[in-house]
Amino acid sequence: MSTYTWDFPAERLFRVENVTGYIKEGRTTPLKFRDMTIKGLGIAPISFTPSGLPQADTPVIKKMAGDNPTKGQFGLAYEHFEKKGEKQFGIDLSIALDNWVKFKTIETLLTTYICPLQGTADNDSRIHCSMNINTETGRLSARKPNL
Repeated sequence: MSTYTWDFPAERLFRVENVTGYIKEGRTTPLKFRDMTIKGLGIAPISFTPSGLPQADTPVIKKMAGDNPTKGQFGLAYEHFEKKGEKQFGIDLSIALDNWVKFKTIETLLTTYICPLQGTADNDSRIHCSMNINTETGRLSARKPNL
């Protein structure tokens, strides 16, 4: 259980960089920073970081989403909103969380493996690496790039 004893606010204001170039009404140039409000959903944390804050990593998001929300196997987010009488919101949230996990998995594969390998291809779109043979075990390995 957490040692974190503060109450979590229902919403919190953050100051973020204005990367979209949003121009506030009555101004002609965009501000460097803009305010962003994040509202909580009221779901109790299920896991905590070593510092005692609620955890929001992929395993936690998967528990919130459920095993397969598109086939009716919802998770903790659905259960929370079903108890509040907002069943459809729980279904929509579970599906959205599941899609976010799938997106992050694909993004990780792209940024970790596929995009870096594309940068090492030659003019014929082939990737050449250096093969190493460990003479003691007979194991093969590759470097530059590591395949």
